[in-house]
Amino acid sequence: MKPQISSKTIGSVLPALKQEREIGGPHGEIGLGEKSKIREIVAAFRHEEPPRITSLPKWLINLIERMYTQTPIAARRAPTLPSGMEVPEALKTGLTELLCLVKWHLRPAADAEWMVHTAFLLVLYRAFYSKEQSAALVKGYRVALGDLPVWAIRRGCENWLRGECGAGTENYAFAPSPPQLHRLVVQHSRPVAEFQYKLDLFVRAKPAP
Repeated sequence: MKPQISSKTIGSVLPALKQEREIGGPHGEIGLGEKSKIREIVAAFRHEEPPRITSLPKWLINLIERMYTQTPIAARRAPTLPSGMEVPEALKTGLTELLCLVKWHLRPAADAEWMVHTAFLLVLYRAFYSKEQSAALVKGYRVALGDLPVWAIRRGCENWLRGECGAGTENYAFAPSPPQLHRLVVQHSRPVAEFQYKLDLFVRAKPAP
């Protein structure tokens, strides 16, 4: 079941964001016009597919990037906010629930989900494969895609059908090999996974002593 962001939580976050205060110090200031976009961010992640990370507001990206770059690797198990960074508790609560939605989007696809998209590829190119070869490809796809989300698999399959792969060694007369399809799918899931890691680091961070 998809995690839900309650209207009560959103309502508690927005007033805090409207306060005339600086969040994150001089390098992480959030303008008043940008603060209300927390509602849009939450809404965007409540769809069946996550938005592209590049479409998220710069203030949010800058906030978690600052936390990520200023936290040494050795300190990431128990992170603390950089000196001078202040985060209202209501904002942190809202981003914690946002993190739950991001994790939900990264859940591995069930067999029935990824097979819908790969089966279409095999049917489309069925003239080039024997029954045994098609069965072998399905087994290969299970290994290559077993830990990836269904929306990224769909996008990767669409990339192949559109010839949008970019490696230069593809033969679009055939279905993609398991490694080729894995590479295409990961191109879509990796930015979301990296965003999840950095957002998780930010959410877990405690105030500096």
